[in-house]
Parts: sequence; C-alpha cells; structure tokens
Amino acid sequence: MKLSIDNGSPFELLNKEFTVIAYAPEFVVGPFHQDWSGIVSLASPARPGEAIHFYILGLGPVDPPVKDGEPGPTSPLSLVTTPVQCNAPVLFAGLAPGLIGFYQLDVHLPLTGLGNFELSCVKS
Repeated sequence: MKLSIDNGSPFELLNKEFTVIAYAPEFVVGPFHQDWSGIVSLASPARPGEAIHFYILGLGPVDPPVKDGEPGPTSPLSLVTTPVQCNAPVLFAGLAPGLIGFYQLDVHLPLTGLGNFELSCVKS
C-alpha cells in the first residue's frame, strides 16, 4: 500500500510504501502460575495439567469491542475475534480484565511430558 501525505509545500509530497498488519502478537510478561502466585521459572516450574497465564500485546480485534484507553471488561469478557491456536488447549484469549491495552492468554498444559514441552501458539 502506498501512503501519500500533502504537507502543504508546493515542493515536496511525501510518498511512503508501508505494510498494514492487522495484528502483531508480542508476549510481554509471563507465564504466571494458575493461582497467580508468581512467574513460572526454573526455580518455580509449571506443573503438569496447570493453567498458565500470559500478558500479550497485538492480538487484534475483540468482541465486544472496547474503546481505546478503557480497561478490558470483566463481564462480559472481551474475546479476540480471530482464534489463537496453541499446542495446548487455549482457555481464554481476550483483553485482560481490568487492564488497559493488554491481552491475556490462558493455556492448559498437558498432564504429562512437561520436561520437554515447548509451548507454541499462532493466530489463525
């Protein structure tokens, strides 16, 4: 897509090529333990079957929509309109309740094989 901006000068017209990205997910912090007691780490690993939580930016549109600058609602929850698919069940993907501009992703870890488990997620 090409963007043209007329800055009012008869000598210069800005023409700039750019790419529009509907969403660009970026993990910000986490994972947090299921009970929010702390961040999952080598000293405090996730347990098999535990749900873990992430805060993310850029997951795209949500339903119901929320005005810019307003916190994610608690009821009803504001869910992403394009699903997030992970190699573990996704329990929630939407605006983080009570926070402004952050999404929350909750994933349920498998009951076995966590020693070598690497979580991967994509937007479909």
